[in-house]
Amino acid sequence: GGYQFLIDFRRAREGFDRFVLRELLDGRVADTRVRDRIVIVGTTAEGAHDIFDVPTPHGARDVFGMPGPELHGHIAEQLVRFGRGLHRPLAVLPGAAEVALVVVLAVLGVLAALGPARWAAVIVAAGLAGLWGVGFAALRVDVWVPAAAPSLAWVSGALVTSAWSSSRERRERTLLKDLFSRHVSATIADQVWAQRHEFLEGGRPKAQRLVATVLFLDIRDSTRTAEKLDAEDRMRWTNAFMDAMGNTIGEYGGLVDDYFGDGIKADFGVPFARESEEEIAADATRAVYCAFALRGELGALNRGFLLEGLPPVAMRIGIHTGAVVAGLLGSRDRLKYTTVGEPCVISQRVESLDTVAHDFDTDPCRILITEDTRRRVAHHFETESLGPVALKGKTEPLEVHRVFHAGAPDLAQGGVQS
Repeated sequence: GGYQFLIDFRRAREGFDRFVLRELLDGRVADTRVRDRIVIVGTTAEGAHDIFDVPTPHGARDVFGMPGPELHGHIAEQLVRFGRGLHRPLAVLPGAAEVALVVVLAVLGVLAALGPARWAAVIVAAGLAGLWGVGFAALRVDVWVPAAAPSLAWVSGALVTSAWSSSRERRERTLLKDLFSRHVSATIADQVWAQRHEFLEGGRPKAQRLVATVLFLDIRDSTRTAEKLDAEDRMRWTNAFMDAMGNTIGEYGGLVDDYFGDGIKADFGVPFARESEEEIAADATRAVYCAFALRGELGALNRGFLLEGLPPVAMRIGIHTGAVVAGLLGSRDRLKYTTVGEPCVISQRVESLDTVAHDFDTDPCRILITEDTRRRVAHHFETESLGPVALKGKTEPLEVHRVFHAGAPDLAQGGVQS
């Protein structure tokens, strides 16, 4: 109601004239010490519990605080200064302005924490220093700008947002790790995380149309071969094959998105969409190089199988390049990142072709590619056209090629390894 004001301790007197009441009553206090002055009577004893903690400008004169009578003396002295026009009362912000200041700083704290994480702490600290600097500068011109509540709003907004961002980042990192880290090289997994803002939508990988090279591989006559093994040996035999093939695919930048029975499906050119034909050709080239690396791995694997008394493996590989849709497939609790589309079907049909003659006893790995892949890798490999081949479920025959190794790949060159 206009009867409250802030006590301005900046200009407070260092001390007041004091005397004991008994001295006044006994006539031992000169009249000049009280005439035309304001005299405040009170106790300064600590036992009276009339002690206040105040911002004394001249140092802590009393470690126990300021006695009530002295505090009233400062108030009275300040009113006298105001009345004589020596100073003016501290101006304060309207209540609505203080509330608005708190709300605005809370929002700004949220926005600051949403920025780059490496700058968030610096921005918050700078904002806090700036806020207190503004408050100090305003006080120098007799304006009181509250700093405690706005500072708390600023820091709280930043901390709450940072905690939320960290929680979301942990969820996204866990999701991406579960989806990719087991099936791709560490380099690609790190790249996925580094570009997560382009790759994620709503906290999960978004579906996107892109051109990829799909590789299918399968063990030839696996059912007949596995019938000769007991369950434990069959599981060990299959797992050894899957582990060796999956690791090699990851080394060549492929993403294993499915294990089915005794086969593997891998994608080259995901999860990032390629921008040029050169990049698409590089993916196709890497896929074919990977196929020959799988052939070499198969030879070492079979030598180990023979030593363990397990049957050797013969496998077929089919490769096709085309437009697919890459994204998440499955229920909320069981998700996998995969590709769907015609190229996936074609590569699987090429892999399983029974009409193409091949001596698996001499060469236990058959590698077939389609024309769409061949024209992208022709400068790296020699191929033999098998002519138009009828694929299961397809009305139109497809040009299929047998591919021959044309030398070891230089994986250090750009365009061959991502």
